[in-house]
Amino acid sequence: MKELLAFEFRKLWRSKPFWICTIVGVILNIVSVILTYATTNIANSLAGADGAIPGISSYSGIKFLRQTAAGGNQVILFAIFVTLFICADFSEGTIKNILSRGFSRELLFVSKSITIMTGGLILGILCMASAFVTGSIIFGVGDEFDSQLVISLLLQLLGLLAYVMLDVFLAVLFTKAGGAMTLGIILPLIVPLIAQLIDVALTHLISSLEYGDEIVVNYLISSNLGTISSIKCTGTDFAFAAILFTVYILLFSILGLIIMKRKEV
Repeated sequence: MKELLAFEFRKLWRSKPFWICTIVGVILNIVSVILTYATTNIANSLAGADGAIPGISSYSGIKFLRQTAAGGNQVILFAIFVTLFICADFSEGTIKNILSRGFSRELLFVSKSITIMTGGLILGILCMASAFVTGSIIFGVGDEFDSQLVISLLLQLLGLLAYVMLDVFLAVLFTKAGGAMTLGIILPLIVPLIAQLIDVALTHLISSLEYGDEIVVNYLISSNLGTISSIKCTGTDFAFAAILFTVYILLFSILGLIIMKRKEV
């Protein structure tokens, strides 16, 4: 196991897709903060003194830090980095060579998952840090730092790991970067829309439900990331998100391991 992990981490540090995706993620967050500053200035100047548009004082570095994971950029970057990292091993015969040396498929899958989740954490933390630093420079740090923020950030990272393991599962399932990457990008975008449609249909079919009730949507990674990034989030919201994200990570891990054990290489 130790040898496999050392091999996988060497590949990670030398992986161009990983570093490119990380750099792109950092740049996107910096640009997002700058655009927020520019558009806020323009909107306030057009609205005039009596305008109802929130001013610069409503933003802070901590606010951008809190909302980074819910933005969605990392999900696309994960799909690119993870699928290229894993699918390359299938197409280049690396996995076959590793298995021929006596390593089990279970150890191989676990070592890859640990390595990729580490990469996902690095990418996510650097994206959060870039948004916080840029936001603090432009808008000020803010005074919203408390224990709730720490819990929110830790759970957001857990939610991002659920997306990482989804991409791992897709990469092992397809073994080709094209199909796995496409689904890794599209599924997080389409599934929330489908869930909303199902919720609307349920409100028409079940009389006890009211329009706007979220039944299916409540169990999505994206909606819970949005919930825990809010300053109004409660302890119940945190607990529910923690359980849900853990379940998703375990589910995608188990499915990926099952496929890995049956996949021909």
